Amino acid sequence: YYIYVKEMRKTSEGRNLSFPKFVKLCRIRWEKLSESEKFKYEMKASAENGNKKIPPKTTETNKKSLLFIEMAQKKMERFKVLKACRNLRDDNKEWNSGLSS
Repeated sequence: YYIYVKEMRKTSEGRNLSFPKFVKLCRIRWEKLSESEKFKYEMKASAENGNKKIPPKTTETNKKSLLFIEMAQKKMERFKVLKACRNLRDDNKEWNSGLSS
């Protein structure tokens, strides 16, 4: 899993510039979460999806993406998390958005 973040930096003139970058996150096994933690992300994922009928696989992806966004927000205060991105192949810079924004 990857997240797409914007890093804010000050230029020499004191202006703020944002630089997009990809950050690779450590994978946490979904199975290791407690039932209450899983439930929390399930509730979030269903809220993200509205009440649309969606395939279970999509819900799984969204639950995990939300989990990674939340981890990332805790880990990196100076980054703004924009999207959870999932790598389609190995490490070939072809990204697939895990969540629709």
